[in-house]
Amino acid sequence: MRAALGASRWRIVRQLIVEGSVLSCAGGGVGLLVGVWTAALFDIRTSGGASALALTMEPDAAVVAFAAGVSAMAAIAIGIVPAFGASRADLVSVLKSGGATLAGAVGKRRARMALTAVQIALSLVLVIGAGLFLRSLGKLRAIDPALLTDRVIATQLNLTLRGYDEARGEQFYERLLASVQGVPGVQAATLTSVLPVTAGAMRENLRAGATTPKVDAPVEFDIVTVSPGYFATLGVPLAEGRDFAAADVAKGAPVAIVNESMKRLFWPNAGAVGSPFSDGGTPYTVVAVARDTKYRSLREKPRMVLYLPISQFYTSAANLVVRTSLPPSQMVESLRAAVRGIDPAMPLYNVRTLAEHVNRSLYVDRLRANLIGVLALLALALAAIGIYAVLSYTIAERTREVGVRLALGAQPRALLRLLVGSGARVAAIGIVAGLVIAAILTRYVETQLYGLSPLDPLTLAAASALLFAVALTAAFVPAWRATRIDPVVALRRL
Repeated sequence: MRAALGASRWRIVRQLIVEGSVLSCAGGGVGLLVGVWTAALFDIRTSGGASALALTMEPDAAVVAFAAGVSAMAAIAIGIVPAFGASRADLVSVLKSGGATLAGAVGKRRARMALTAVQIALSLVLVIGAGLFLRSLGKLRAIDPALLTDRVIATQLNLTLRGYDEARGEQFYERLLASVQGVPGVQAATLTSVLPVTAGAMRENLRAGATTPKVDAPVEFDIVTVSPGYFATLGVPLAEGRDFAAADVAKGAPVAIVNESMKRLFWPNAGAVGSPFSDGGTPYTVVAVARDTKYRSLREKPRMVLYLPISQFYTSAANLVVRTSLPPSQMVESLRAAVRGIDPAMPLYNVRTLAEHVNRSLYVDRLRANLIGVLALLALALAAIGIYAVLSYTIAERTREVGVRLALGAQPRALLRLLVGSGARVAAIGIVAGLVIAAILTRYVETQLYGLSPLDPLTLAAASALLFAVALTAAFVPAWRATRIDPVVALRRL
């Protein structure tokens, strides 16, 4: 109509570009606001306030400029592509058909459906990625549930800061454990040089044949010094033997506890308890075998660990670990008071639960899962909006057809199946294409997953079912509304 009234091609194109710009800029502004609000979801902090893990994601000028640039490009794409197509329309045929020829309408309808299928396919890739990372995170958390407890509190001490020598330090540790064990709500307390799931523990590397018993290969194991009660406090059971005792003093016979991995290497066909062990220097007597747990990372394969009593191998920096029956918030001040009762100036820092400590090692996995999870939710929303919009517009184009079908006696239920089926076919095509794309792309994240394949059947099936359900729901609303059209009104509209 505008072209028939004398509007130039450039003027029509310019108008459509302006309309697209308004829409895209409005969408970009809303998206930027939502992005600022949701950025807090990806902040990584701990209740202990450890600055090393205080990672805040706030949009800066570069992010805002990038978002504005993307919105500008979207404005051009939204406006200029359909604008040139509309400006080349045959005036006579368009005016006679009331807006579009049948062939043109069908072609545009197919193009819209194809774009919607592409949107569904890309959305499915994100949903599958989110499912894989979320399941991988869940499997990491399930490796050793005993470590993910809020009833074990850990805090660090450094006696060097107060000038303690070894003799005074041993006395301080002894008095500290006695004081803490008397605090109401404390079930067990211990000291350890390093907590489970901590990188950087003391490590011994020995050449082949340097140990007793001898082995024919180089040996590498971690060394952890602990006080009595460590295994009960941390929830790491002993497979055999006894825990360290108060009798295991500095002047006593050196004793050690090995873990199952170490037992399998040095005593594969014999009992380890009571056996001698030497790292080429100090000879120890093994008094127990502890169950394997995670020492440096939740992703690691079982490592060999040698536990030594802190009373025989003094360290000036240690972790005080307490198992409590009360919530951590009620215990922290009591622990500080116990330390102040021995040395009022002794700092107690990096207070956290064992679950927080372990979760810190998973911050990359949590960040990745949260980020892709939010993107997947946005993709689901966009897919639902896209299907709803396309079907609503398509049904509006088919208003006369719907009216004729109803006037000729078509049942609303049959018409509903027809229209929803159209959306279901588009969703099915998009899902098949998305599965193919996901099969190609997920291979590149295989090393970042734990305990499952990038083509995990459960994840693929769940993601496909979820997206198909969203698509059917989005298709149902405009289809149901179409079945409520009065045939007489529909026929009069065109």
